[in-house]
Amino acid sequence: MLQDAKRTICLASMTLSGYICAALRDAAQRGVVVRIIVNELSKAISADKLNGDNIFFKVYRHSPACRLALHGHKDHGQSLFHQKFLLVDVKFLSYGSCNSSEACFKNHHENLLFTNDQRFLQPFRQEFWTRWKEFGS
Repeated sequence: MLQDAKRTICLASMTLSGYICAALRDAAQRGVVVRIIVNELSKAISADKLNGDNIFFKVYRHSPACRLALHGHKDHGQSLFHQKFLLVDVKFLSYGSCNSSEACFKNHHENLLFTNDQRFLQPFRQEFWTRWKEFGS
């Protein structure tokens, strides 16, 4: 699916890793504009794998209490950016429980929906741009 992108990829994911980063980087090198919304800890991990022209990030920044919870301390009720969806050329959507990681595809029992039905794409496109604006630069 990513290899078929012609114009844009919009990805919202809690985590990123490995071959997903490679596929996104390859798309950007073909001239596809890649926009990614990700948690700040995942951005720090994937930043070295995803740099260059046509790749743009928006980062959900956790509160200090949430950072502690992510490192094994008691959860203080703070929120995470936990959405997981992908829009390709505003014509195709994948959505489900799967993070953008190898473990998701190889080891876990996940669900993932693929569709080109505009009734589904439109709300996800709107959600992506709402979060893109909300998370600033």
